[in-house]
Amino acid sequence: MKNREVWSRHYESEKSNLEIPDENVVRFLNKYFQKQNNQIRALDLGSGSGRHSRYLQKFNAQVYSYDFSHNILAKMYATDSLDIENSNGANKSAGICGVAESLPFKSNSFDLILSWGVLHYLTRDAVSQSISEIYRVLKKKGEILATIRSDKDTHLSSVLKTGDLKEGIALLYSYKDAINLFSKFKNIEYGFISRQPIGDEKIVAHHIFKAQK
Repeated sequence: MKNREVWSRHYESEKSNLEIPDENVVRFLNKYFQKQNNQIRALDLGSGSGRHSRYLQKFNAQVYSYDFSHNILAKMYATDSLDIENSNGANKSAGICGVAESLPFKSNSFDLILSWGVLHYLTRDAVSQSISEIYRVLKKKGEILATIRSDKDTHLSSVLKTGDLKEGIALLYSYKDAINLFSKFKNIEYGFISRQPIGDEKIVAHHIFKAQK
């Protein structure tokens, strides 16, 4: 799979080792866990270097870091084989390598799914399959926080041409197309991120969605 090769190469670079969680994720999780009384089972879908998985652990969540790059998961976890169906144990974390459009979890497994900066790096068919899988493995009233790259973005195309994601897959979505992806969900809340990196004329732009099964 070419895209997997591209991301494995990306994770070999020093700049991929992100440590600080995104401030929007921090705000969401702080507010989310204020309302929780039980231990939460959370899926960090497309976990990358694990910055959000580590933040989730601060709330005593049972965290599953899921990514299709074995390279990055090997940096986070010392074992290649982890029990992905143990939902009754004490607080634990697990790293699982796989694709988003075929999640190896039972239906109604997770209270919370985080998919930050992931879905737009898939083909359109794979995005639809992945969101169906997200819906399947979420518990009733479970929540998802996700981003989709906006068609207002002018930065990503240059990265795919000359950057370390060269030859990778990425798609940009209008507001209408992005929100339609979550049509199965209820209580959808929308946000938008736009930033211009220092020294760059191009814009980085994302749709943000919070939704409930």
